[in-house]
Amino acid sequence: MVNKEAIRKEIVEKSKTVFTKFGYQKSNLDEISVIVGKKKSSLYYYFESKEDIFRALIDHESNLMYKELCIQVKNQTEPIEKVRTFITFRYKKLTELVTEYNAIKNDFLDYIHLVYSVREKYDAMEIDLLEQILSDGVDDEIFKVTNTNLSAKAIFMAIKGIQMPFIIAPIPVDIDKRVREIINLIFYGIVK
Repeated sequence: MVNKEAIRKEIVEKSKTVFTKFGYQKSNLDEISVIVGKKKSSLYYYFESKEDIFRALIDHESNLMYKELCIQVKNQTEPIEKVRTFITFRYKKLTELVTEYNAIKNDFLDYIHLVYSVREKYDAMEIDLLEQILSDGVDDEIFKVTNTNLSAKAIFMAIKGIQMPFIIAPIPVDIDKRVREIINLIFYGIVK
């Protein structure tokens, strides 16, 4: 007998083709069932709706991104480089995802609540990772931060806020230059 979770994973991975081609609004279970090679009615055994499949896809992509982010950060030894890697990786990964899911970004604001509801746990995990980096930097006397949790949240929200234009209407930008500017702002502030 085939494992239900394995089939769910297969449906999610194959549904990506439909969502990247048609976007969220124009995708439907008929197209997903064709790609998966199952009857539409059998999809309901694994998922309640198209939205449920889409949520699972967001979760899948978010999980992959988080695992990659942890590996990239872990490969660095210095806290400053860990923060730089954290920010750079998120920008580059976001750019990749926006390019890959181009059809989805066109109606992104219509389903942003779905993305945020799934991403909430990953955002918390990324904030925890950033807080650990800051804490290590404080322990190594590299960072002067009195509240690592609050600082991690503030930095993370700033990063997310700056990333939003990439999602809605990406414009060509030198990512490395943008990251350097953000890093300088985070590390050195605005005071002369």
